[in-house]
Amino acid sequence: MVKLVVLYGHPTDPASFDDYFASVHMPLAEKIPGVVDITYGHVTSVDDTAAPYYLAARHRLRSTCCSN
Repeated sequence: MVKLVVLYGHPTDPASFDDYFASVHMPLAEKIPGVVDITYGHVTSVDDTAAPYYLAARHRLRSTCCSN
């Protein structure tokens, strides 16, 4: 299993980013060969500072590099 984490910076228009991500980007990403699942969510800070990223996505993919 391969895990890929993608961290997205803060967009200038969060609502448009969220809409595009859910309606365009995710359907395309889910078609990548070998994708097992993709989870994502908005990043929050553990204190009162701004979170360093806007959104984090974790992709799990089947690993075929070492299969017999």
